[in-house]
Amino acid sequence: EHKTKPKPLYTEATLLSAMENAGKEVKEDDKRKAMAECGIGTPATRANIIETLILRDYIRRDRKSIIPTEKGLAVYEIVKNKKIANAEMTGSWELALAAIEAGQMPAEKFAKGINSYVGTICEELLPLSSEQKSYPVYRCPKCGQQSVGIYAKVAKCRHETCGFYVFREVCSILLSEDNIRDLISSGRTPILKGLTSKAGKKFNARLVLKDDYTTTFEFEQNKKRK
Repeated sequence: EHKTKPKPLYTEATLLSAMENAGKEVKEDDKRKAMAECGIGTPATRANIIETLILRDYIRRDRKSIIPTEKGLAVYEIVKNKKIANAEMTGSWELALAAIEAGQMPAEKFAKGINSYVGTICEELLPLSSEQKSYPVYRCPKCGQQSVGIYAKVAKCRHETCGFYVFREVCSILLSEDNIRDLISSGRTPILKGLTSKAGKKFNARLVLKDDYTTTFEFEQNKKRK
């Protein structure tokens, strides 16, 4: 029995290549050809797009692979069939721009089409707020209640009398939702790479929750000595 194999996980290199060649998945020949030289982003911005998605916790690095987070998968499920996620639209724009350049289409017609497109995607996306997945809160290690929420800059207990919190930015990196979950559920994160000391030196370490519910670093060599 023939079974279809899933596509391999992206690495940073293959994801950059896929962004550069995004038009290859477009079915219509003319639109695919129109997108051949555009892709997603530019050589100067593609790496930054990936870093932004990581910082906002839509994707994460797992060794050499790039994988979607729970949050990223939820967003994908919401928009995958919407116009905003339709790669062929970019192909249509490239064809229209070529027609304008050749004098075959007035620029005003293209601008009117863009305005209509923006109105359509707003109509599609604005009602989705009530349909989005509500993200779980986590058990607070200090008070024991299911009350730790994760926000843009901090993870904190919602009970004011508890006072537990962890800042998400640590030594110039942003802790992902998975990092926060590991910290509050098991007391430590995996090795965090690319931390920056006050002296500007890079280092790798785990973030560990202490008995007083503040955090400290645990270095790999220290753990091996115990």
